[in-house]
Amino acid sequence: MDMSRLYIRNATLSRDEQIQVSTDRLRKLLEEYSPSIVLTFGAPAFKIALLASGETPRKSYGTTKLLGDQFRARVDNYKPDSSNVIPLLHVSVARGRYLSAHRDFVDDHGDMPANYFNYVGKRL
Repeated sequence: MDMSRLYIRNATLSRDEQIQVSTDRLRKLLEEYSPSIVLTFGAPAFKIALLASGETPRKSYGTTKLLGDQFRARVDNYKPDSSNVIPLLHVSVARGRYLSAHRDFVDDHGDMPANYFNYVGKRL
C-alpha cells in the first residue's frame, strides 16, 4: 500500500476544543485533500466527520451496534467520487468488552463467532 497517499488525523475533541472548532478544522482538511474514504474511530469522531462533510447526524451513534449498522450502510453505498465517512470502533479489545463489541458491530452479517477485524477487513 502506498502510504504517501494516506492522511491520518485524530478528529476527536480535546478538552480545549469544541465540536464546532473540530468540525471547521476537519471541513477545511476535507476540502483541501478530497479523500475518497474517511475512516473514523468511535462515535465522537464519526459525528464530527459527518458534520464536517456536510451531513447531519440523525441520532446518537453511541453503541457498537449502531456504528456497525452505519459501517454496513456506508460501505454498501460507497461513492468513489466523493468523501465516504466510514465508522470503525475506537476501542475493541480494551475495557473488557471485546466479545460483545465484536458481536454487536458485526451483528449477524459475518462469521460466527463474530470477529470485528476479519469482518471489517473483508468488507473494506
